[in-house]
Amino acid sequence: MIEQRHVHRAKAVFELAARAATDKAAAEALSATSRLPVLRDDRMHGFVVSLSWAAIVGLLAAETPHSRQLAYDAFAELPAAFLTYVKADRIEDA
Repeated sequence: MIEQRHVHRAKAVFELAARAATDKAAAEALSATSRLPVLRDDRMHGFVVSLSWAAIVGLLAAETPHSRQLAYDAFAELPAAFLTYVKADRIEDA
């Protein structure tokens, strides 16, 4: 659904984020989706926030050690140009 740019792809990302705190498989899936090029370029409602960024924030919001590590790993893989764009070299600055 997400890779095919389905109209409900954002809803799918947010549903995974909602489940990430209690479902390890959802956290893993959210982490994997945050790395998809299609999500890195997919802006929500024309804003600067990408669905990839929303997935990383969702992992942080889950507040588990596993989801936090997945968020840090996904953040580390973001392109340098994106980090410059959001003016954040570290996840703590974002």
